[in-house]
Amino acid sequence: MHLDNFVAEYVAVTKFCLENGSGHLIKNGGYLAAERPVIEELLDRNKFEESAVKLTIWKRLRWIDGDERHVTRNVYIKEEGRRRRMVLIDLEVYNTLTTLKTM
Repeated sequence: MHLDNFVAEYVAVTKFCLENGSGHLIKNGGYLAAERPVIEELLDRNKFEESAVKLTIWKRLRWIDGDERHVTRNVYIKEEGRRRRMVLIDLEVYNTLTTLKTM
């Protein structure tokens, strides 16, 4: 496993979700809340590691936010008027990694 692979995949998955409306901006736009099955489907396209392992690593690196022992968090989705378990992608991390990739 190489850090470059994790960075490239994190940036690609986040970009896809932002461009295709596959998530909800929450917490003043600081996070993108996306459904875990959507994220896992995207992560499973690249087989260098299983999606569950990738999400665990992303959480350890604080690239996503989740409840204790979970890679998801129970969040209120304003557009739906209800709470759901979602993967919270940190958009500040995404912006930083995107900037670093272009340097």
